[in-house]
Amino acid sequence: FGAQFLAMAFFVRTILPGHRLAAFFAGFIYWFNPGAVLGAPGLLTMYVGAYIPYMAALFIRTATSSRRRLLTPLFLLSIAASGFLSINPPAFVLFAIFQVFIATYIIWRYRSSRDRVWPRVAMLGFLSIAVNLYWAVTLYYSLFGNKQTVVSAVTNVLDLSFVYQRDSILNMFRLNPIWGWRYADIYPYAPAYSTPLLLVVVFVPALLAFSALLNRRIPRHVVLPATTVTLALLLICTALHGPWQPINLFLFQHVPFFWLFRDPDTKFLGYIVILYAVLIGYQAEWLTGWIIHLIGRRWTAYMAPVSY
Repeated sequence: FGAQFLAMAFFVRTILPGHRLAAFFAGFIYWFNPGAVLGAPGLLTMYVGAYIPYMAALFIRTATSSRRRLLTPLFLLSIAASGFLSINPPAFVLFAIFQVFIATYIIWRYRSSRDRVWPRVAMLGFLSIAVNLYWAVTLYYSLFGNKQTVVSAVTNVLDLSFVYQRDSILNMFRLNPIWGWRYADIYPYAPAYSTPLLLVVVFVPALLAFSALLNRRIPRHVVLPATTVTLALLLICTALHGPWQPINLFLFQHVPFFWLFRDPDTKFLGYIVILYAVLIGYQAEWLTGWIIHLIGRRWTAYMAPVSY
């Protein structure tokens, strides 16, 4: 959890330089949110939770910083560790897609410095592929070589309809789409989360995150991509639960290999929390400053007659 906090703080300090308090709040909400406290996460989940924002921040800094000679070896060593994600192919695919998203963000954000930044992004992308060949080639021959491994997996999403029972948009906003939440033998403590206060509190992260659209102080190059991608992921996470069932069913049946994300609530929710954390961190920093300013004004107004 400490690594997740530091990784998210590092990410926010990278895309929102100078906002230390926002980085603190983002790191805090990243490891302590409704989705994180419902159950003990596995080792892979904790590793991915820290690795993804760390790599995103390191990618941005390596591509844009003047210290690229120092950061490039660190980036290559770090990206080579992504082979660990290959034990869960959907996790690696999503990581690769997120890195492409970060690359797109860099190209768009630093378009005024394209002669300097764009070649670095291309170089880092090429080197990232090169340093991961050590496990990618081995994995390819194990799956498609002469002595290929037989892989068995459920590819028909209709066979997993039971996992979509709680994938409503309301539960997505609550960060609790867990299909086994209703079963006392799996989650015996679930009733403790059903108090009126907690039923309201669980919506606070979503409210704070999307309220960033109304805050003119937060940079548009951060809030617009973050909220757009978050809404798209929330839609996909509902899977075969209405009202977007036809859209998601079309994706599962017609987009090649989309069946890898046949339980999207467990695959995409972590990325939603990453984007939430960035937006919530800035909003929490702004609200803290506003409250301190308000208290300071009232205290000054109260003390002025006394001083006089």
